[in-house]
Amino acid sequence: MNTERNPKAAQANTKKGGWFKRLKFILVLIVVVLLLILFFQNRQPATVEVLFWSPEVPVSLLLLGTFVAGGAISCIALRLWSGRRG
Repeated sequence: MNTERNPKAAQANTKKGGWFKRLKFILVLIVVVLLLILFFQNRQPATVEVLFWSPEVPVSLLLLGTFVAGGAISCIALRLWSGRRG
């Protein structure tokens, strides 16, 4: 259906995608709120022992570092895996 000639079709297309954008926004908002709660609940320091180094860092930074490292490893693995398929 050509949307240039039929403005009702153009309106219908924008309405169809509107609920998905709202749902996506709400889900992102929920995740951000949950991450903020997690961050503020875990501000107490923890000692991390790495070889001969023992820094005290907040637990929230440890969680963030673990999350970022896992995401980076997943991206690298996915890129390597998808390159071998085709």
